[in-house]
Amino acid sequence: MPDSTHFWKLLTDENISFDVVKLLRKLSGFSVETCPKGLKNGELYRKIIDDKRILLTHDKDFLESGRYPASKTSGIIFITIHPPTDKDVATAVKNMLGMVTPDFMIGKLAILTKSEFNIQSSPI
Repeated sequence: MPDSTHFWKLLTDENISFDVVKLLRKLSGFSVETCPKGLKNGELYRKIIDDKRILLTHDKDFLESGRYPASKTSGIIFITIHPPTDKDVATAVKNMLGMVTPDFMIGKLAILTKSEFNIQSSPI
């Protein structure tokens, strides 16, 4: 197993294509779980905290630091790629995660576009 600083534990929101999940699962050092369909945002937020997983989502609600503070999580990655083709999303996620470590993402919100990302520390 890869060293913990380079092993990604991800949870994909239901709005992430299963084809993206399959592409990410093929990569070494990734553990990718999918969110159960119909899970409410509050339940999903508690799940990423309890499971210590980084959330991948297209849902703008997770940008609301008052409701879903990244500071309490292993990290949140908000994907803003339009149109969100499976290849573009998977490539952008893979590229971003190749440049940072899971430990670096703890408590942070990342906004990911097709060609760049911005990582913000969440206020406590």
